[in-house]
Amino acid sequence: MKVSTGTILVHATLLLLAISKVNSFLVELSDIKLYNSRTSTASTSTSSTSREPFRIPKSLALHRHGHGQSLDFSLGMMTWESLESIFERVSKTALSTGAARPIMGTNKRLFYQSLKQPYAMNEASNECTTLLNRMIEEKTLCSDINRNPVTTRKKDIIGAEQEEVIATLSLDNPGLNTTFSRVAPGTWNVVYAPHIANGAKVFGGKFDVQYNLYTNGSITSHARYEFPILGSGYLSVSGRYGSKDNLVCRVEFDRAWVRPFVGGNASLYKPYECLEEVPDSIWKWIINNLGKIMFIEEFAVFPISFLDEDTIVFDFELLGTRICARKIMR
Repeated sequence: MKVSTGTILVHATLLLLAISKVNSFLVELSDIKLYNSRTSTASTSTSSTSREPFRIPKSLALHRHGHGQSLDFSLGMMTWESLESIFERVSKTALSTGAARPIMGTNKRLFYQSLKQPYAMNEASNECTTLLNRMIEEKTLCSDINRNPVTTRKKDIIGAEQEEVIATLSLDNPGLNTTFSRVAPGTWNVVYAPHIANGAKVFGGKFDVQYNLYTNGSITSHARYEFPILGSGYLSVSGRYGSKDNLVCRVEFDRAWVRPFVGGNASLYKPYECLEEVPDSIWKWIINNLGKIMFIEEFAVFPISFLDEDTIVFDFELLGTRICARKIMR
């Protein structure tokens, strides 16, 4: 199915309304809440170790909102000793609870290694698309992703063994509530979506999309946008998710709102968590109602082509592409 000109115009209108610099609207945003204020002071270590401190890259910045929790690995200094301490605490917790992460399959590992940003939106490339498709086409369906996957060895044309190949497990019947309810709740970042990345690139901007899924079937999505002329901010929607059949899920959004950045350091802003947090204004009403017009059937149904404990791939049939999201917080 092709996207009509009218649909494209509706999308463009919503984005323009969302980020337009209307003075009356900006005045009502004066209650902007700064988060994650960095008030820590630098300290010096008196340890006799000779190992140097290192920097945590920005790509590891993780945030979770709406649950009274915030995890922030921001750009800063950390010693090897402090990192080892973290690993030790995590290991003890895993051992005490019996938790164990499944072994990552070869095709899944190769796909993630091809991404420049493992937890944020990546530009589309033939290599990434090929590896994503291979991960899906060669997946091994199972009912328990915690079991050990089958390991085989590839052979060359004369029968000599080459590299070891670990099967990539994906849950069977991923569209059923009984299946995806086991892994869905948590915070997911879209890491690969060619249609979103390419669309933003045309206008010299970018999107980063995050989904928060809850055990009661509700969902909130925050899309952070950055464009040279239109500015930066968050475009958010909320609604519910559920099952259509054993292979297809439904995501029905019925609310929409925005939070444009107004001066200062954009990295210190967070999105409004719900429509009720948005200050009352005519633009709040317009954006929400315009968003409802966009919530059509073609955008609500998503076949699931891959699902495990921290990765999900939707088929976006309207545009003939796929969306891959990775869980960053349970």
